[in-house]
Amino acid sequence: MPRTDFGRLWMAQSVSALGSRITRTALPVLAVLSVDGTPLELGILSAVTVGPGAIVALLVSGRIDRAKKRPVLIGADLVRALLILSLPLAAWFGALTMPQLYLVAALVGTASALFSVTDNAYLVHLVPAEELADKNAKLETTESIAEIVGPGLAGLLIEWITAPFAMFVDAVSYLWSAALLSRIGAEEIVAETDETASVYADLRSGLSAVWSEPRVRPHLLTAAIQTLADGFFFALYMLYTLDTLEISVGAVGVIISMGGVGALFGAVLSRHVAGRGRLIGAVVIAQASMLLIPLADGSWFGIACLVAHQIVSDGFEIAYEVHAVTHRQVFLDRAVLARANGIFTAVQTLLLPLVALGAGALAERIGLREALYVGVILALLAPLPLFALPRDLSTAGPRSH
Repeated sequence: MPRTDFGRLWMAQSVSALGSRITRTALPVLAVLSVDGTPLELGILSAVTVGPGAIVALLVSGRIDRAKKRPVLIGADLVRALLILSLPLAAWFGALTMPQLYLVAALVGTASALFSVTDNAYLVHLVPAEELADKNAKLETTESIAEIVGPGLAGLLIEWITAPFAMFVDAVSYLWSAALLSRIGAEEIVAETDETASVYADLRSGLSAVWSEPRVRPHLLTAAIQTLADGFFFALYMLYTLDTLEISVGAVGVIISMGGVGALFGAVLSRHVAGRGRLIGAVVIAQASMLLIPLADGSWFGIACLVAHQIVSDGFEIAYEVHAVTHRQVFLDRAVLARANGIFTAVQTLLLPLVALGAGALAERIGLREALYVGVILALLAPLPLFALPRDLSTAGPRSH
């Protein structure tokens, strides 16, 4: 296995991560400022960004387990590039509409879900088991740097050249990622499995693998509760900061980028939170920091609350997530790893659009700030399943093939 293969995967992920932050920031900004989106429409946009992708990823994860994974990664990059390019093209002709935003968000979200499910399963073909935690931390480090640079850069690009044309940068990043992935030379050995397995059989085997492993099952339950809470912030955060707090787009981009600072700290911190108790503590701190969002106002104190939330929440969440992902890669058989990833993706992303829709409707009834407090209450429940984790979580043992 060439030493440069992980480096190419790492660089590809780094480039596309930076570009995707631009789109993640620009899409809701487009809905708010260019198409006059309502809270309910923002909820719908959030829902279609993740909902269809979760379903597709869940249904095809078995095929991914039985196929070579690098072509799937490259294809997902190319599809995302073409879809993102349609937005500046539509804007050029003055034809940008909310339905197009819905469609692009849904299809890009689908390609991203496929990439995510495949990426984690592909890494085990490039990296020995004992190095997975370290390599996952490296990948999270570059995600963190993208989180620092991306939203702030997005805010500046949106103000300089408008949001649709800022997405051109994202499209280029996906093309670059595809080019890097095409140069990986490591041989990928596909597990020998039943080629005729049905979708139902694939779903059952993936869920069984996750649920029967006591070092993985609690992570699934915590992810589900986290998603219930995240749906509120995913749907309402941009509208809350731009309209309720009346913070500028550029300033919101800088605030969000502070999450990258926290995530970078979290990637380093992950080396010191491998034990069960410390993992639980990291999730407790990350979720409790959500309270800072509804406490914020448009003053400097409010902005400080939002910045503190980004740093603390992202930092401790990443410190935990590095090990949650590593536990799947080490404790589950690689022959069902994509299916297991599909289960996690489905639980997280199928719940997210449902909650986002509910959050948008609830905010219109009781107000944005009050709806965010509901999200906080849910967030505080997320650490509870992790108390069921075994005390011995060593990842140094052999991995199944």
